[in-house]
Amino acid sequence: MTDRSVNLRWGHVNINVSDLDRAIEFYGWFGFDVFLPGIPYLGLELDTARLLPNDAADVLGVPRGTEGRACILSMGDTFPKLDLTWFALDQTG
Repeated sequence: MTDRSVNLRWGHVNINVSDLDRAIEFYGWFGFDVFLPGIPYLGLELDTARLLPNDAADVLGVPRGTEGRACILSMGDTFPKLDLTWFALDQTG
């Protein structure tokens, strides 16, 4: 057995939220700011709801045709990054 140390660190954490603006404010209390006003690999933006691509909807387990908004938060240039996503889903039950 070799004696190697492994350098692990967090990259990013995805969090689905029910209110994106309130979530940004909440995580701001802990020092997070908007790092990227969208999540490019999902095709979503912060300010405008966009249609989630079908392949992304399938992977995330949300219905095709779902719209969403998203952003990436960070504390400066460090890790972890928080990917916040909001989907326009029926939340009544």
